[in-house]
Amino acid sequence: MRLLNEEYQEISKMMNDFGLPFELVKRKGWIHIEVNGKLFAFHRKKKSDLREGKFTDSIHYFIRREGKSEQKVADFQKVMDMLNEWLEGQF
Repeated sequence: MRLLNEEYQEISKMMNDFGLPFELVKRKGWIHIEVNGKLFAFHRKKKSDLREGKFTDSIHYFIRREGKSEQKVADFQKVMDMLNEWLEGQF
């Protein structure tokens, strides 16, 4: 998975708003956001389905937080909402 510029910009803005130093690392297709040794990760997966003779694409997002299992979320905005919630609970 390649981190999109728009995703990077939103993550950077949120981290700067919190005043936290962070590092982005890609591991096994997941983008890991490392803050003070703690991890929040997300993954974007594009899926193509054949319906009525035509391929339709859909994009699925997943998040992973320390100590919690992988969770599917609706879209990138929900990823950002969950990141915000995680940051508020951690720092």
